Amino acid sequence: MSIFESLYNAASDNYTLDAFLKESISELADFCSENIEKQKIELDNFERFILFKTKVIEDLDYSKSYNRAFVCYLMDYCERFCSTSAVVHLYRIIKQENLNVGSRMDAAMLYLYNVPDNQFFVDRFEDICAKIQTAINEEDDDDSKAKATFLNYYSYVVYNTNHTKFAKDIQSKYFNHIERDSFPFLRSQLIKDCLSLDISNSEDVFRTIQNAIDELLGRKQLIGIQTAIDDDCIIENNTTYAEILAENPKSFLSIWNISGQQFSMYENRNEIFYSLGRGVKILEEEAQLYSYIYSYGKMHNKKLLSALKELPVIELEGNCIEIFDWACGQGLASIIFCEFINNLKINLKVNRFVLIEPSEIALKRAALHIRHFNNQCAIKTVLKDLDSIQNNDIKSSNDAIKIHLFSNILDVENFSMQNLISQIEQTQKGLNYFICVSPYITDAKTARIDEFVQHFASTYNSYHSYIEIDNQKGEWEGNWTRVIRVFKVII
Repeated sequence: MSIFESLYNAASDNYTLDAFLKESISELADFCSENIEKQKIELDNFERFILFKTKVIEDLDYSKSYNRAFVCYLMDYCERFCSTSAVVHLYRIIKQENLNVGSRMDAAMLYLYNVPDNQFFVDRFEDICAKIQTAINEEDDDDSKAKATFLNYYSYVVYNTNHTKFAKDIQSKYFNHIERDSFPFLRSQLIKDCLSLDISNSEDVFRTIQNAIDELLGRKQLIGIQTAIDDDCIIENNTTYAEILAENPKSFLSIWNISGQQFSMYENRNEIFYSLGRGVKILEEEAQLYSYIYSYGKMHNKKLLSALKELPVIELEGNCIEIFDWACGQGLASIIFCEFINNLKINLKVNRFVLIEPSEIALKRAALHIRHFNNQCAIKTVLKDLDSIQNNDIKSSNDAIKIHLFSNILDVENFSMQNLISQIEQTQKGLNYFICVSPYITDAKTARIDEFVQHFASTYNSYHSYIEIDNQKGEWEGNWTRVIRVFKVII
């Protein structure tokens, strides 16, 4: 049975729909990341669900994160297929419940909702572009969906206004803003190619752009790079950075200072910083490593320390400990954990670190950082993205206490949450502690974290939560935001 058929059958009332979403929101999230062709098949079922079950959707309890995320996913589907009839119903819920759907969805609603005449498509060009640029700069994991939203907007105007004037007016605005460099995302070659098409045949242009969007949003190829088996490790050796690090204290602050000093030597610092993609891009150059730690390191440190202080470290003393650092980057979460434990001066020995990361240059530096703090532990490096991990990559000892560090990764939307949970359950038998820290960006992103936590809470009687924190923008450390979940469970 398809996902929207299942939703339709579950929505006899808001209570049954709530129960279904509590257990199955990850399935909907994964569907929204599927190949476009698979999503298209569901369009009729989707619109039927929205049409006949709007009242049930409205009556959901939106204090629950998975229900807020549910509406975000529905809006994402609406936007992709320009389902204006469904947007009307969902927009009302979004406003009534004050849901944070993100700037990209706000941009989409400017051309899908409440457009009194065709001139408004042109008049709203700057507002749409501004919201899309905000999404790229501050919210989205990469720029593909944001660019797709702009292309969807343009193709919608080409196909639905039945007059080339409005499309030509948008083209004119586009090239004007390209010259002024008002919105950097417009420099995309794909966008330029699409807005340079001859619009005399609107249907051909629409199909061409939609095909371009399909290719842009195609599910990413899995990285799947194989590393050495067992506890072998790739590590940075014999570099200038390694030499500098060896001469400095074992502290996060010293690593941050080194990064700042090295980064200051580059002339194109702004360009390097923007290449980080808000810290979610796979890093490829040493300059990016320095920029990342210097730009985001202190924020990571503050948030992780506020989570680690809730960890019942007294329960860990004298045990065999394994650390799993998921999407570890340069190992910041692990070294912050090491320094935190060292400062407590307790008898806690980490036997092994498992570092998982798709950037080779970052992973090698992460291993170097761990070895700087701990010259006795075993280190295993896994050069893969989360969707590429195999059970053998992350096997653990049943007798060891596992501590899982998820720093700024559970809210990222480009991996399967269901797959991650399944692999943890298959490989991490025994007592597990989870330290989950991310920024607050949108309700949908926070809900991904809660999907992860809720699975363990509802599946295992041994689940115990130590802290849950939700801070929106401006409520913690100036402009920093945080979402924190710390819990334990016996699998």
